[in-house]
Amino acid sequence: GDGKTTTVSNLGAMWARMGKRVLIIDADLRRPRLHEMFGLPNDAGLSQLLMFPGVLGDSQLAEYLQPTEVPGLSLLPAGPGGSQALDLLSSTRMAEIVETLRRQFDGVLIDSPPMLHISDARLLGRLTDGVILVIRAGKTRWEQAMNAASRFNEDGTELLGTILNDWDPKSAGMGSNYYSGYHKYYSKAGSKQA
Repeated sequence: GDGKTTTVSNLGAMWARMGKRVLIIDADLRRPRLHEMFGLPNDAGLSQLLMFPGVLGDSQLAEYLQPTEVPGLSLLPAGPGGSQALDLLSSTRMAEIVETLRRQFDGVLIDSPPMLHISDARLLGRLTDGVILVIRAGKTRWEQAMNAASRFNEDGTELLGTILNDWDPKSAGMGSNYYSGYHKYYSKAGSKQA
């Protein structure tokens, strides 16, 4: 409910409109939604690639990639039966899939399950150049956001930034509390790394 799926679809569309070839991977195997957002089928996707190992050639992957209505933007849906593939997100197979797709696209975005109660996002974060933390004003507690950032930091996963959804600047200082807290956190993190 923080808006991560909507955010990743919007980021992908924006990047594609800049003339880039972009792929979004729906790695939220528990509750896949990206195929619905783009009006595409979920008959085949990441879950099959994870469950049925084989040689990962460009032609094999192409069978699972679906173009969206946005020129330059493609989707690798989660596919059916994803719950059986959950353990495979941490496998070398997932790393191979991501590396192969990196060579085919200018950018690859991965939509993951929520961060705090499920380890999938941390596992997937290790396969990326960095993560963007999506939080919702009035819903995500400050401690939860800091805990998520700390866990990525522990993993050595770069936190590229944070997107605060649903913030009303007229509400009782909610945004300024988030901003000042993040500023303090990043100042401390930066001084530790320096």
